[in-house]
Amino acid sequence: MAHGLLDESEALHLYRHDVESLFYVMLIMTTHYEIQLPTKGKKDGGLRTRRGVEELPYQQWFNQASYRTLASLKNTFFMKPTHLNLSPAFEDFRGWILGVRRSFLKGFRVKQDHIELQEYAGEESEDEAMGTFDDETLGGHVDYSALINPVRKLKGKLKGLIIRYDPPTGRAKTRR
Repeated sequence: MAHGLLDESEALHLYRHDVESLFYVMLIMTTHYEIQLPTKGKKDGGLRTRRGVEELPYQQWFNQASYRTLASLKNTFFMKPTHLNLSPAFEDFRGWILGVRRSFLKGFRVKQDHIELQEYAGEESEDEAMGTFDDETLGGHVDYSALINPVRKLKGKLKGLIIRYDPPTGRAKTRR
């Protein structure tokens, strides 16, 4: 679940919250699991919990008693990026994970800058020169392009990957 909804700092459910939730699913999938190849003549292959790590990355997210604490951990994940401990089986997804995390980081920073400028300007912040912030996509940083552009890089690495809707690489204009 998106961290802004967990800590109730954001009341409305927005498109980017769905993107953030999908991102977390992929993050946990790529850090908590590995792919085991089947043994000849057996049906023992498939996805399994990662072995050989002391603690699974982001495991503490699942053990929080408070939504606010979980929200804080997720916010820290974006705002203070650290090394990603991906499962070797999912190493090809590193670029996608980093690209989406970077889009969120930029968007959250732009949103914070906008809030601070509004506070600094006071009553004058509503004037047209200030403009409004597109919270739906964090100022245009978290949109469909943020998801699909890093996936384009996976096309050559993942056999059979098909992108059904592949818009041009340029960012779409967003309302401001």
